[in-house]
Parts: sequence; C-alpha cells; structure tokens
Amino acid sequence: MQTGWLAVWTRAHHEKTVRDHLDALSVETFLPLLHLESRRRDRRATMDIPAFPGYLFAHLPVSDASIVKTVRGVVQVLGPTPTEYSIVPDTQIEAVRRLVESRLRVDPFPYMKVGSLVRVKSGPLKGLEGVLVKKRSGLRLVVDVDLLCQSIATEISAADVECA
Repeated sequence: MQTGWLAVWTRAHHEKTVRDHLDALSVETFLPLLHLESRRRDRRATMDIPAFPGYLFAHLPVSDASIVKTVRGVVQVLGPTPTEYSIVPDTQIEAVRRLVESRLRVDPFPYMKVGSLVRVKSGPLKGLEGVLVKKRSGLRLVVDVDLLCQSIATEISAADVECA
C-alpha cells in the first residue's frame, strides 16, 4: 500500500475549510500559508493566505484517497485520471514547509523550469534545492511543486548557494 502526499484541489477560498474537515477525519494535512501584510485604508493587517491558492496536501495511503474526495469543498485529488492519483515528492513538501516556517519573506512565484538548480549552503534554508533567478534588486530562490505547476520564492544571497 503506497502512502504519500496527495495534492487536493479545492473550491475557491475553501482551503482552510477542507483542511479542518480532513483534520477531523484524522487525515494529516499540510496547507502552506504565507503571512503577508495588507494595507487597508486606515490600518495595516497581517493576512495568512495559501501559498498555492485552491490547493492543499493530504498525507495518506493512495487507496484511501476516495475519502478525501467526499469532503465538502474538494474538487478533485490530482492525478493522471480521476481514479489515479499522483504523489508529491516528500522533498518538495519538506522544502515548501521549511520556506513557509522560516522567518524569511516568502512570496508566490510563477512556476518555471528554466534556470539553474542550486543548493543553499548556509543560513536557515541550508540544504534546500531550488532554482535561482534574478530579480531587479537581487537573487531569488524558487521552490517548485511540479504537480501543481506552482512555485514560491524568497530572496537569497548569491554567497549562500552552490550548484546542485
């Protein structure tokens, strides 16, 4: 019986509700949230928004994926067909987890395959692998979740990375 992280596609803005329902069913979930500052007219607030809008991850045996599909707000468990499911590699889940739990500024980033694969050699993200891209003011480390075709990114110093 194969167990792994399944990507769960949810209805718009239902990620937290689906997570809560799956938690109630004793299904391990991971909903990466980004802590972003929001400027309202008269105040600033910190908002927790999903890193991958419309998606969360559930860790369970693939044979039990049909349980997830019965939860209100779930559109589909991702895979090549509606009855076959793809597993997100543990390394990608762990990389996303470490990024969102770090105290670094993390932003959504468009998915990409072009660029150099690098490994972080120092700092709080030591050992992570990602794609290094250039942004106006500096460099960014991009971590991809291939199955979702989405990524997240953080600023990083060129001195902290090496070729993977």
